[in-house]
Amino acid sequence: MAEKEGRSSIQVIERMMHLLEVLALHAEAVNLKTLATSTSLHPSTAHRILNVMVASRMVERSEPGMYRL
Repeated sequence: MAEKEGRSSIQVIERMMHLLEVLALHAEAVNLKTLATSTSLHPSTAHRILNVMVASRMVERSEPGMYRL
């Protein structure tokens, strides 16, 4: 069970890093749909990860559904 939890934690970090990489490619804010498509994540998954990054002040939500570094 611990191995599965460890893999799940690493997978979330990998997804977060991929979102950060895509955000870094854009000077302007990017919408959720573009981020989800660019990272091959389901929009709800991308949204959950982005919400954590916003709360941690890694990402800014400039307006509803728009994100930037």
